[in-house]
Amino acid sequence: AVVTTCQLERVNVYSRDKERRQEFCQRMSERLQIDIHPVEEPRLAVEDMPLVITMTTSKTPVFSGDWLAESSLVCAAGSNWLQKSELDRDTIEKAELVVCDDVAACQQEAGDFTASLQEGNFHWQEAHELATVVQQGASWRAQHPGRALFKSVGLALEDVALGALLLERAEKHGLGSPLPW
Repeated sequence: AVVTTCQLERVNVYSRDKERRQEFCQRMSERLQIDIHPVEEPRLAVEDMPLVITMTTSKTPVFSGDWLAESSLVCAAGSNWLQKSELDRDTIEKAELVVCDDVAACQQEAGDFTASLQEGNFHWQEAHELATVVQQGASWRAQHPGRALFKSVGLALEDVALGALLLERAEKHGLGSPLPW
């Protein structure tokens, strides 16, 4: 489990594996030229942070939604199976704004919502498509100032679009080698 959080002056990382957590923080600090701090407890990674990013393979929640700041943004992109949930019910149910990269894909793949759906504390009609939010721009967030959740399960279309852009740029700069068909 990797939980990365940041404030302008601090980036905290928690992972259940202490050795991997420390190695990751050292490598990323050097690569990004910023201080990245390994923390021993998940609470220390999320408490009072405006931005929390999860990218885990965890089958169970990695932190409590009770620890989140009132106006935090949680970006969850790890769990993409209905049998997995890196987020707890409190994170889902206390979010005033829920945004999905694709609501239909999240309905099929995002186990994070399962418990809240079963208990009737969350309904898919409350979720917004990322495209709609991006189209609205900064005014959207101003209209929804509380706790926000962005859930991504990844979309093949995004991968194809990025691949096409990278291919175009590589060809423009004469990089890479064509593969035989």
